[in-house]
Amino acid sequence: MDTRRIQKSALSLALAGLVGLTGCDADMSLVSAGGTQVLSDPNAFDPSKVVCDPFQNQTNYPGLPPHLAAHFGVSGRISYLPASAPLPARVSDFDAYEVPVDTHLFMTDVGVPTRAFDLGFFDQNGGLVTNAEGTKLYEYFRLKLRGEIQLSADDPEGDYQFALLADDGATLRVDRGTGMELWVDNDGTHPTRFKQSALPLHLTHGSSVPFEIDYYQGPRYHIALELMWRRVPTIESGLSAVDPAQGTQGNSRFYDSTVTPSLPKVAYMDLLYRGWKRVSGDRFLLPRELRANPCIAANPPPPVDPIRVAASCQAGAFVPKGSPMGAGRVGLFMDAAEGTLPSVVSGLQAVGITPNVYDDAAVLARQPQADGVAVMILSRKAVFNPIDPAVATEVARWLSDGISVVAEYDGAAFFFDQFAGTQAIAVNLQTSHLGLFEGLVSGGGALLPISASTSYTIDSAHPITQGLPPNFLAGVRSAFAFSGYDSRWLSSPIEFTSAGFANLVPAGTYPGVLTGRCGSSRVVLFSMNYLQSLDQAPVQALTVNALNWSAGN
Repeated sequence: MDTRRIQKSALSLALAGLVGLTGCDADMSLVSAGGTQVLSDPNAFDPSKVVCDPFQNQTNYPGLPPHLAAHFGVSGRISYLPASAPLPARVSDFDAYEVPVDTHLFMTDVGVPTRAFDLGFFDQNGGLVTNAEGTKLYEYFRLKLRGEIQLSADDPEGDYQFALLADDGATLRVDRGTGMELWVDNDGTHPTRFKQSALPLHLTHGSSVPFEIDYYQGPRYHIALELMWRRVPTIESGLSAVDPAQGTQGNSRFYDSTVTPSLPKVAYMDLLYRGWKRVSGDRFLLPRELRANPCIAANPPPPVDPIRVAASCQAGAFVPKGSPMGAGRVGLFMDAAEGTLPSVVSGLQAVGITPNVYDDAAVLARQPQADGVAVMILSRKAVFNPIDPAVATEVARWLSDGISVVAEYDGAAFFFDQFAGTQAIAVNLQTSHLGLFEGLVSGGGALLPISASTSYTIDSAHPITQGLPPNFLAGVRSAFAFSGYDSRWLSSPIEFTSAGFANLVPAGTYPGVLTGRCGSSRVVLFSMNYLQSLDQAPVQALTVNALNWSAGN
């Protein structure tokens, strides 16, 4: 028995799991229409041969969009090498020997972080793909993926660079109107390697560019495939058009694959800092002859979610507050019993900010409004006890009265509506919170080992990250994990990864800072207790930037 021959019935259901990609063979039920192949009926696909996004929940950073319309996605086909074939050194080595798999794959994302080879590929029923002898499939297969790339409504027009992060070989071809051209060549048998395009591709709204990705997995021990892009760096950005990561490789360089799901490492976060993002969501259109994705057509789209923030936050437009650096323009609201109040005050004074310190009685008397405070800093109010509901009402009133808020640690968690965990501080927040933003708050413990306390600047263009390095370690931090928030309302220019030590903070990648608006004010939410490290230059710059941005400077 050929030990590499894959059982087609199993592979039909599962091999798509490899890539967070899509596919569909050329033998689909198509009819001719004026020389153009079009899908006669999205239900013409044999359901037993269609695989739908079985791998999407295995990807870790960044997450997939919640729902894509039926004409979005990437399609492709799968083949494998029989045992008698010579081992490949390039993807083209499959041409003469490959055995096609009779299945149709439809996926939403070309995004598989470096992961261990022996995890296997899962079908939609949770079963593993195996060969004829029941061994998990993990070597010597090929994916040919097709689709079109377009800008989303939020993407600016302009020149874009593309890159492939792959283990093993992968190539990207694009059609600018004269046929497919090799655009990124990351071919060959190698560990996870970053290769970018030499030329930019100009993209505009209302148009799309056909593409093909040809990928193969050679020998064990890892697999990876991500399609990334970024706007061509400007001279003012100080970034090189040729990324420093070009040609660098290593299966432990970009991701930690010893955990599941894989966690991004410094080298990957640095790519984000330099503007690279995974291409995802509605940037992918199916090839033009396949304008219906049966995986989505079979499940009618749910109603569009409303913006998941309180109506009071949605109302009104931001009103600039003037400089927060003048005397009395910054307020500080902390629990003096927590013990860090003196060090936070002295740290702020060291960067030229002398805050007015308020207690519960002053807040209830609306003293910050009377003093003309532009920005209130809120922190350490739920460490020992739930926040007084009357005080919570006054915190919400700051925003409606035109005071912006920079909230740190439990003060930041205080803004959300869902909480998980049994730690005392989480229980206190469950009892008393504002619920202005929908989102899940978990953790609240220490980030250990210390390397998990590293903050990564992933949006270097945001006003709040100006002057910050790509990554910085501000001592041993405690943090909350924020997830499930509405990214249309809250942006995350800084992130951190948690290794999940002792379950204090769940393993994963989370915002270190969230920025957004509420009513006529702005909010900045620090998930870490940064203010205990105000003696360090990056935290000083971050804090000053946050105060200025929240005030409108």
